[in-house]
Amino acid sequence: MRVVIVTILGAALASCDSMPQANARDDGPVAENGFPKAGEYHVVRDVNVGGVPTRYESDSHVDASSREQLVQLVGGSGDSPDCDDRRIDVGGGSFTVRQTCNGPLGETTIDTHGTYSKDSIDVTYDKIVAGTAYSDATSYRLRP
Repeated sequence: MRVVIVTILGAALASCDSMPQANARDDGPVAENGFPKAGEYHVVRDVNVGGVPTRYESDSHVDASSREQLVQLVGGSGDSPDCDDRRIDVGGGSFTVRQTCNGPLGETTIDTHGTYSKDSIDVTYDKIVAGTAYSDATSYRLRP
């Protein structure tokens, strides 16, 4: 039964575009703005759906070297027709993105929050879909 619920939740959450892929970009110089450097990051993602934990690890090129790129990475583009009421706060090494989405299983509020530095990003996504809690914690560490 849990497998069916996890499968249904995965399909519903995919429509909210809450975990976008990092955009590959040129590794040009980063302005001294406090945002993470562009480069190759080791990514560890811990997902928990209905009490079932799963870990994913990968290496990926990430460019979150500006406010706009960081928001794109952690909160998606914000142009999903299923999501509205998007609130964003970024600065001083932390961020929050909150949006409400309507999908096949009803209304979902997605709370995204975390921290960043020149060589790391830590993101937590919290959601409740059809009464089931969904948590996704992802860490990005710049590779030497």
